Amino acid sequence: MHMTVALTGLILMLLAGALAVPAGAADPVVPADYFAEPVGLPFDLQEIETKQEDGWHWREFRYTSIVYQGEAVRIHAIYAVPDGADAAHPVPAIIATHGADTGIRGTAGSYYWNALRTIVPKGYAVLFYDWDFRPSTDWNPATPDMVKRFSTYGKLDFTKTGYWSKEDDFRASLHYQAMIAARRGLTWLTAQPEVDAKKLGAWGASYGGIFTSMLAGIDDRIIAADPTVYTSDFGLKEEAYNMLPGGWTDADAQAWRVRFDSFLTLRAHHPTLLYTVGANDPTFRLTKAMRIFAAMNEPKHLLIGPNQNHGYWDLDQTVLFFDSALKGKMARPVVHLQSAKLAGREVVATASLVAEAPQKVEFFVAPAFELDPVRGWSALTSDTWKWTAVEGAKAADGTYSARWPLPVMRPRNNKQRLFTWDATDRLQPDPKELTPAVPTFSAEKLQGAVQVFVRVTDKYGAMECTPLAEPVLFSDPETIAEMLPAKGSDLPVLEAAVRVRQAATVAITPDVPAGQPRATLPGGLPEPAVGRGGYVLWNWQKNRPSETLTTAGVATPTVKLLAPFTATVKPDNFFQPNWANYQQSGFASFTIAGQPPADEPAARPWHGALPLPGTGVAEELALTVADDQEHRLTLVMPAAHAGSCTMRVSLRSAEGWTETVRYLHTADCDQYFQFRFRGNVTLRVEMTSQPEVHYETLVGPSALFLD
Repeated sequence: MHMTVALTGLILMLLAGALAVPAGAADPVVPADYFAEPVGLPFDLQEIETKQEDGWHWREFRYTSIVYQGEAVRIHAIYAVPDGADAAHPVPAIIATHGADTGIRGTAGSYYWNALRTIVPKGYAVLFYDWDFRPSTDWNPATPDMVKRFSTYGKLDFTKTGYWSKEDDFRASLHYQAMIAARRGLTWLTAQPEVDAKKLGAWGASYGGIFTSMLAGIDDRIIAADPTVYTSDFGLKEEAYNMLPGGWTDADAQAWRVRFDSFLTLRAHHPTLLYTVGANDPTFRLTKAMRIFAAMNEPKHLLIGPNQNHGYWDLDQTVLFFDSALKGKMARPVVHLQSAKLAGREVVATASLVAEAPQKVEFFVAPAFELDPVRGWSALTSDTWKWTAVEGAKAADGTYSARWPLPVMRPRNNKQRLFTWDATDRLQPDPKELTPAVPTFSAEKLQGAVQVFVRVTDKYGAMECTPLAEPVLFSDPETIAEMLPAKGSDLPVLEAAVRVRQAATVAITPDVPAGQPRATLPGGLPEPAVGRGGYVLWNWQKNRPSETLTTAGVATPTVKLLAPFTATVKPDNFFQPNWANYQQSGFASFTIAGQPPADEPAARPWHGALPLPGTGVAEELALTVADDQEHRLTLVMPAAHAGSCTMRVSLRSAEGWTETVRYLHTADCDQYFQFRFRGNVTLRVEMTSQPEVHYETLVGPSALFLD
């Protein structure tokens, strides 16, 4: 596929040095024999199991990849072959591997077996190598004669070092060991009589996609590769999911990259590439994938999954790609996105293509209404983008076009007021200057961006996509009218919101005998003594919300609601157990009845978390009030562990009146919000941009107080 004119801006970003070495510095020299396989080392196969499937068969074994520090590294693998393949009828072969924490284990139900069951019966031999360094779940170290159905690395202990190590010129890193294991596996694979050694491909997803692109960048035997939902480009500090260790110097990072990062290593190689990416993948962001794709050599192809995240593995498309690249069965369609622009309140896009009787030509468009205040439109690759398919209409000149009307932008709702922080940490408009009976607000025009790409499906079912066009930037073409809620309405009032940058302790002490909790928050709020109607603390001790939690025999519940309040607190509200390492942050710490968190009393407190980006980035909590009196809701949003993202915090009444604060959530300060309201309300906490540091920009409340 040729690069479109629309990628000019992305290429200029690339050439401007987004990936550059410091000025004047030369790339570190990589030894010519750095990835050389050990000469004369036997594979020493240890057969484990063989089995016949429907139309194909496989064998499980372990082989020696290298002797490192005097001990053999033994790699667990599966070799699968379609029935009928032999020396007289050789077949193309694919070397495949798994992602992080998802190794394939013998005949276990790993979902990677679905890849084998999809690819092998279509006429491919597959060697699946397992680089995971952890024992299989059935391994019993007390039984030394038990067969090890996993890889072992001798003296290397990746459970302690992780994937990264600078020792021995990075040879002690998992990346080097995985590449030697893959190259040795490839050498073994080409020696099999039923394999056509001139038709070799590589496939892997997630971290398997990283290793697949690495292998394609160092081994010329690979002539086609499909790295799925992750490829390369490490160490970019402005990108989410920057995986190089934070303590490395720029020299360390560049020395590692010239050896392993396929963004650099593929420059000297020309395998046919299929880049497969989910449009809403929070780890391998679409904007980053486009930058990488633009820089890769031809021949290259692109497959984007609209409204798909990190689980976008279209194995049928993978087979069709290898059918074209390794078997030469068909020519893939070629499609160019020629233009995408705003015409009035419509986005108009045109494309040209070369394809034999295409089944379908689709334009995918996605609007984003709130640009990230720091990183702009490129930060919006999460489920903030909702992709809509518009079928292309063919013109007389053979081109295709589509028109898509812009929806009315938020907040075109006279029941909502929107507040944002200004440069002096004040909300605008200043709520102290509003008349509570008839609050008014003239909203500034919101900016937005529309993303567009095209997908063509040919008569064989193969899909080909264009890269993203330059974003169509716009502001609301119509003036947003003044929002004048009716006098006497039940509009919640945002009474004050403050940012706290210094350490503070919030002590919650239940009154005796009434049992009403009370807490005193840092200054700046109209009502610093809060919690008379109860509270909800998320992950007080890495627990789900509980009314019965105790610490050292003292009641320290995470949920305590008193009359007239009841609330819908779901068991998994703001709960992310897999991200516990990054749920200690913020500057406010809590003690309940004099008890701090028992496990780490001196550390920052645990707090809640929004769902994993890409699977939903909002949580709601419904509050029911049994009287008609005015009440307060106070929300504490602790600083993130690292990074930043754009947030919206809203309180909505049953009639739809809404107070919303839009702000940039950072690691610099806690955010305290205090709303006045009457009647039933719903609190909504929403992430509206991609987190800057995917696994560490963890956002959620630490406490909600009711009065």
